[in-house]
Amino acid sequence: MSALNGTWTLEKSENFDEFMKELGVGLILRKAGNMVTPTLIISNQGNKWSIKMRSTFKNTDDDFNLGEEYDDETTDGRKVKSLYNLDGDKLICEQRDRKTRALQVTAVRSVNEEGKMIEVKLINNYLKVL
Repeated sequence: MSALNGTWTLEKSENFDEFMKELGVGLILRKAGNMVTPTLIISNQGNKWSIKMRSTFKNTDDDFNLGEEYDDETTDGRKVKSLYNLDGDKLICEQRDRKTRALQVTAVRSVNEEGKMIEVKLINNYLKVL
């Protein structure tokens, strides 16, 4: 079992509007994204993982196997190929454009010393959100 298993509610977000703007998300969708307080429900059994995101704006369900790329649609509607892997206690997701295969976003989730889940997102491997 992973330390990430459980229910996590957003407490704070830094630079999220800039992150979404960099991805080309429009103003209305960015405003909505900045107003919601999503809850993530993460579970796993071996290499099989489930991440459910619940919010007043949109709900998503991602079920995947570590190391297996799959077709995905992001909350903002981008069509990507997602690939999850573990690096120690960090769950890392790479999202690539389905057509060009260009890396768009890398998301790294881990649990800190205080028992809080931290998610760091990078665009094209440049740190954008802390």
